[in-house]
Amino acid sequence: MGKTSKEDLASIVGQRLKELRKAKTDLGQKDVADEIGITKQALSSYESGRHLPDQTILIDLAKYYGCTADYLYGLTEKMNPSSTDYSKRDSVNRLLHSLDMVAEDEGDFLADSIANTINSLSLNNGNPQRRNLIECMGQLFYSFAEYIEMSTSYGKYLSEKVSTNGLTADDIAVKLAHISGFDDIYSIIDDIRRAGISSVLTFSVNAKKALRIRAGQRTGSKKSLKMTEFEEQFKEMLDKED
Repeated sequence: MGKTSKEDLASIVGQRLKELRKAKTDLGQKDVADEIGITKQALSSYESGRHLPDQTILIDLAKYYGCTADYLYGLTEKMNPSSTDYSKRDSVNRLLHSLDMVAEDEGDFLADSIANTINSLSLNNGNPQRRNLIECMGQLFYSFAEYIEMSTSYGKYLSEKVSTNGLTADDIAVKLAHISGFDDIYSIIDDIRRAGISSVLTFSVNAKKALRIRAGQRTGSKKSLKMTEFEEQFKEMLDKED
């Protein structure tokens, strides 16, 4: 096994610092630097791999991000050596109890879906919109549960009306109108899509310039090629990212 050079170590530390800041805090370099007590320029040099932080600063950064120094050095993939005992968490126990209330194959499918979602949102993946995506997924689950409960209760209500010969066309129209007008899920999905696009647009200045040219906008020119509606929206989002 070859010896790790100081330059390689600085690159590893820099990459992990950058991933942690973007994925865990959603803060700018100045915000983190102020908390640690260093300059923005110093933090920028650490994240870019130009300089390796001394041990004292590296420990302060590890404490701030809730990880170990070994994780920052790339010696382990575990942020914290002491794994959380989730068996004692009420939320996990509620989840396990809920899985017992469905068929085994359904429980396996739901558990796998949740596990895959959590793994994709891991801090190690470094998605800059990770926190936004987590909030969107939580809102989506709650809204989906509300939609299921609503449709179930409406179905039972109409069935009871039928059993008493009291069902009217107005009853059906009102309930269907409520179900059809439930657009919370669509709104959340749109937020997820926007967060995904924002993640993709975390590019360098040169990459953004290339994308603008591909979309038909010529740099330095007041005239642009005719764009589709999507390209117009894409151009607007690029501008907001600057």
